[in-house]
Amino acid sequence: MGFLFGKREDTGMGIDALASLLGISIDALQRVSVQYQSYSIAKRNGGMRTIAAPHKELKHIQRLILRKLLYKLPAHPAAKAFKKGLSVYDAASPHIGQDCVAQVDMKDFFTHTSEQRIEALFKKTGWNYQARRRLCELLCWQGGLPQGAPSSPHLSNAVNYELDVRIEAAMKQSGAAYTRYADDISISLRGNNTHINSLLNMVRRIITDYGYHLHMNKKRHVRRRHQRQIVCGLVVNEGVRLPREERRRVRAIRHQQAIGRISTNNPQTQGLLSWAHMIEKHPR
Repeated sequence: MGFLFGKREDTGMGIDALASLLGISIDALQRVSVQYQSYSIAKRNGGMRTIAAPHKELKHIQRLILRKLLYKLPAHPAAKAFKKGLSVYDAASPHIGQDCVAQVDMKDFFTHTSEQRIEALFKKTGWNYQARRRLCELLCWQGGLPQGAPSSPHLSNAVNYELDVRIEAAMKQSGAAYTRYADDISISLRGNNTHINSLLNMVRRIITDYGYHLHMNKKRHVRRRHQRQIVCGLVVNEGVRLPREERRRVRAIRHQQAIGRISTNNPQTQGLLSWAHMIEKHPR
């Protein structure tokens, strides 16, 4: 109940408990200014992504909340992104050697992770109205999670625990594997896979319950065993590998570096080499 005897219900841990947890004064907690700088960057697979970067003071308090509070909130095992020790490899490997692999991605994942759901999570974990509102003011932006805040990745996993539970349970009934890497949802099946489309429709209905939508221009990527099966940009037909064209680029770059023809300090080159090393270090 949101109101009780004409007053807003205000039970649970308060702003004083929040300040104490963070190791700062109530005045310091209330005084933090909420300011962001927005800019756009190119996505790895095309298009542009809007980043809302918090100003220095706000970023500091977001990191403090992340360490003292958010890391204590559980994330579902099927959620593979934003976890220490895990990488995109861990999102791809459960789908190795399956007869059918499908991947869908959610549109504007962070901004569609609503402030209302974030507040409900904090209410569930015991914070009163005043503390919840201050947490939302510090961690949310324009009604959702700001992509660029250090607190947003882990918070997105925590608030989507129930979503992951529902999808995994639905997939297990059909013997399907399920992983989620941020906004990328992957499912795979061995044997009879004629009902893959009905499973994808089930995923769509579940994520809609939580305010998300699929990208309309690339709603479904379904690949059978005779096709190249891709999960989060990695080939999973037999082991986890980079796509052939990326492997060729990596070999060419390493050769050019070895003979001194290209710089080892180029950020784009180093990004591709780091990506390749992350995959290659795992046993096939």
